[in-house]
Amino acid sequence: METIFEEMKRYVGFSEEDARSLAAFRPVARPFFPWLAERFYARIREHPEAHGVFTGPDQVERLKLLLQSWADRLLSGPHDESYYELRSRIGRVHVQVGLRQMYMFTAMNVVRESFRLIVFREMADDDQAKARVIGALHRILDLDLAIMLETYREEHVARLYRSEQQAALKRLAAIGEVAASLAHEVRNPLAGISGAVEVLRDDLAPDHPRRDVIKEILGQIRRLDEKVRDLLIYSRSVPLGIEPVDVDELIRATQALLAGEPLLRDVRVRVAVPAGLGEHPMDRGQIQEVLINLLRNAAEAMHGKGEIVIAARRCEGQALELAVEDTGPGVPAERRVEIFTPFVTTRPQGTGLGLAIARKTVEAHGGSLSCETGATGGARFVAVLPPGAVYR
Repeated sequence: METIFEEMKRYVGFSEEDARSLAAFRPVARPFFPWLAERFYARIREHPEAHGVFTGPDQVERLKLLLQSWADRLLSGPHDESYYELRSRIGRVHVQVGLRQMYMFTAMNVVRESFRLIVFREMADDDQAKARVIGALHRILDLDLAIMLETYREEHVARLYRSEQQAALKRLAAIGEVAASLAHEVRNPLAGISGAVEVLRDDLAPDHPRRDVIKEILGQIRRLDEKVRDLLIYSRSVPLGIEPVDVDELIRATQALLAGEPLLRDVRVRVAVPAGLGEHPMDRGQIQEVLINLLRNAAEAMHGKGEIVIAARRCEGQALELAVEDTGPGVPAERRVEIFTPFVTTRPQGTGLGLAIARKTVEAHGGSLSCETGATGGARFVAVLPPGAVYR
């Protein structure tokens, strides 16, 4: 698949011949790089707003040297993906220091004009070579300008996303406060109702027909209590008790804990942990709750039939990866973000808080929780816990 930079080069018509023309021009132009840098920053000094982004003369002197390096790479190449990434970083720095987008055009025009003066002075007797170099310079400078403008677009999109994300977090925080308050108010009456119904049940004979009605009432009360509990868990921050935990033991203990649940009776749960994986710092109880949540979700997605694999491995930097993969229908790509949003659920009786709580727990460890497609097309949830992170 064509990269963004390859598409840019194709669009402006930048060719290998252009690259060779620039490389041949480089030894001619290099003695003039200090002059180009002086001319460039002299023009900036004429515009107080553009000049205002700099911290002082020392920074300007350093930037003059960087501009000369920039010009050298412009001519020498190679004009590949590393070139694109380097130019993108330069563009991002311009965004970070607050340089307005309009100055990218005007500054590039100063560079273009400076190179043109060098070409006409040093290559005046060779019209064909002059035309080739001028054309190549136009195309490579257009490419550099396009790359830097792309970084402005990316930053604009990122700022919009951050703004929307902050607004969403504020809304969720407000909802969470109301939900937590309501949950506290509801839980005590629920306990009272449950106790009263149990008294009524105990007064009935073992074969009384009303006992089935009371059993259903108690079951619905338990469901409500679970939803209230989830609301309370999500709305409060639980301090972490970090300790070294044997990963293999944790996974096998979690598997054994759920072995008796009716939902997993016909599900094959397989553990894939390499020998010698060892210990990892975490809050054992909370990470076990994450695994339990993921296992139950997987079993429900497969309607209680299929295979679940719980895997663990070391990844980059000795981080720990925990994965729960099922053979169910999977999660569509467009839903893999929203399923972690509070109150979003695909189950008629779900609270929409299970995955939100799981992600919150993993992120409190300084890690991440994501969803992807597994080897069989089912869902694969991956939690990554960093080694020795500063836990929140």
